[in-house]
Amino acid sequence: MVEAPWKTENWWVSPLNYVEEVRREMQLPSRIQIHDITLRDGEQQAGVLFTKDDKIQIAKLLDEAGVDRIEAGFPAVSREDAEAIKAIAREGVEGD
Repeated sequence: MVEAPWKTENWWVSPLNYVEEVRREMQLPSRIQIHDITLRDGEQQAGVLFTKDDKIQIAKLLDEAGVDRIEAGFPAVSREDAEAIKAIAREGVEGD
């Protein structure tokens, strides 16, 4: 058995997830779905502004990571947002 299964080259999760007392009570689903709002809410932080190219690249990386649903933004916010959302759709970024 791996000495520290919660820490690998690719990820880290809390070691508490592996405590028998905790695991005994877990009823994990066979699959989870990830809904990402980075492109919509990520710009709400002061000083953060994604360009159209930034949004396309982020969407591609989220899609590559297996994210099921990506909120690309609000087309009514700006012309650039609308163009970015259209470009993301044209790229075929749809989630899993």
